[in-house]
Amino acid sequence: MPTAGLSLAGNSSYGNYVFRGEINLVSKDDSDVSRIARVVFRYIDASNYYFISFAPNASEIKLIRRVSGSDTTLATVSTTVNTSDPYYFEVRVSGTGASTLIDVFFNDKKIIGYTDTGNRTINSGKVGFKNSGVVTDYDELYLTSLEAQTITAPIITKSLQYAIRKSPTITKSLRYAVRVSTTATKSLKYTVKRTA
Repeated sequence: MPTAGLSLAGNSSYGNYVFRGEINLVSKDDSDVSRIARVVFRYIDASNYYFISFAPNASEIKLIRRVSGSDTTLATVSTTVNTSDPYYFEVRVSGTGASTLIDVFFNDKKIIGYTDTGNRTINSGKVGFKNSGVVTDYDELYLTSLEAQTITAPIITKSLQYAIRKSPTITKSLRYAVRVSTTATKSLKYTVKRTA
């Protein structure tokens, strides 16, 4: 079950995959540069994961590794991130340890290609979102393997709904379309709704 301000999907054993979809920063609290939307991947726990930060006030996108609660910025790209404009994102991650390769695409353009030689422990994990001071919509979300564009074990075996606790970080309905594979690939949809 998601914690306040954090929404997760997938399985902690997933290591190499593609996570893609549409992100729309609907609004922000103020002009503080710390107002960001995060696309989370290889999430192990609250202190250990990778994330892409979208900062509309700083006009930049960052790739960050969090280990034991400490953040290390691996790459920074200066670009306009407007509120109320939908953007396509894609994260590709593969390898383990010092051979971990991360590619980030923004509106179909590759903006980051990074080999994390400093990685020691973040070799698999879930995907999700965690925002700070922004209202964000996510749509058309897909999680697939790098090899066959399918995850061999289902992420979610049936349609479901669950609620994220009321939070200043995620306050809009989130819609997910997760592609999974059993004997044949099919799309499953589920909705994440916030509580009133």
